[in-house]
Order: sequence, then structure tokens, then C-alpha cells
Amino acid sequence: MEFHILGPLEIVVDGRAVPAPAPRLCSLLAILLLRPHRQVQVGELIDRLWPDGAPQPANPTATVHTYVRRLRDIVGADVHLGEFREAVACITESLQYTGPTSNDQLVALVNRSGAYKELGELDLAAADLRTAEPLVDNRLNRVQWGLARAGVENRLGHYEQARRIATDVLRESREIGNAYDACVALQALAESEAVEYGIGRQWSRSLLARCCTALDRPAEAATHQAAANTLCHQTGYVPG
Repeated sequence: MEFHILGPLEIVVDGRAVPAPAPRLCSLLAILLLRPHRQVQVGELIDRLWPDGAPQPANPTATVHTYVRRLRDIVGADVHLGEFREAVACITESLQYTGPTSNDQLVALVNRSGAYKELGELDLAAADLRTAEPLVDNRLNRVQWGLARAGVENRLGHYEQARRIATDVLRESREIGNAYDACVALQALAESEAVEYGIGRQWSRSLLARCCTALDRPAEAATHQAAANTLCHQTGYVPG
């Protein structure tokens, strides 16, 4: 599979051009192609797809998720899903040889949960994370487990639970000086419908700007701070 991004965006599979998707999907694909091998946060995609002043859909987070699913259909998601199915099989086999309280088992369960999440098997993903919880024995492990759990709960529509877990992860991350995981936890908060609007969203955006600054990502920090400033102007509330 090849992607041509100089000039009109083109997708080529086995030497044949695939019809270009709708303009907004083309924009999303171009954004992702310009950030290879990097996790791109939903908030950043929203800011790029609907810059300041552009009308947004009622629920931009859900719209972005829909766009991503449509892109996967267009570019052949079966290849990627096959990799996740293979990962589930390998991890399941490896779990037979790990001890009942080993850190290896915790890592394996969190990783398998992530593979299940990508396959859309959210109940199985949640079950693995529930099984993994008793194995969390230190702050760093709790951060990693909590990030995975918040993501699954958010996808399941349990927004208040996702918000609570992400808040705990944020506190743990800040206390151990882990800016990257704090940033991911905040993104989970920002994406949760529990804080999608109002003061909670301002607070999340403002802290995301600080995390991105700590991670030496000035462009992302400026984007999040601009969004926070806009919300502050609209509501008259300035987060502490």
C-alpha cells in the first residue's frame, strides 16, 4: 500500500489507485500520514479538522471516531485486524506460562486488552483489565493499567467511570513526574462526555497545554492553550 501526498492525495494498493475518500476523510488521512509512527490524540484531530471559527458537529469526538472507522474500511482494515487477532492468540498462549502474581502477567493482560479494544471486543477488554487490577502493585503499573481502563470504559460509554479513573491516573502521573502519561490521561478526560463541555473541558485543555510544554511539544501546547483561552472567553471562567 502506498500513499501519495504531494499534490492530490492518492491511495495505491497493489499498483492500483483506490478512489479518494470524501474531502474530510482525505484531510484526516493527510493529518495522520504527516505524523508517522506517532499516536495522535483525538483533540488534535478535532483542532486540525475544524480550526478556530469552523462550525463543528454536535459531538466532534464521536465524528472523528466514525471517520477513522471509515478510513479503515477504505484502506483495508482486515490487514490490521488480522495483526490484532494474532496478538490475542500469542498473548493467550503466553499467559499459560506466567506466574499468578508476576509483572509479566499484568503486562500481558493489559496488552491483550488493547488488542481486544482494537477488535471492538470491549467486554473482553474490560474483563482482562478487571483480572489485571489485583496485580497492580506500584504507581507506574497503576498509571499504565489506569490508562487502558479509562480508554475501554470511555468506549463502553461509561463516561463518569472513565473520568474518575483518568483523574486518578492524572494524579499518579503528576506525582511521579510522568508528563507523557499525564497528557494521555488528560486526553481521556477531554474526550469523555462527562467533561466534553464547560469548565471541565477548559480545565483539561489548560492542563494539556502544560503537559505538552513539559514534553517539549510547543505547537500542541499552543493549540491546547488557544482552545482553553477561547473557552475561558466564552464562559468567563479561568482555570487555576
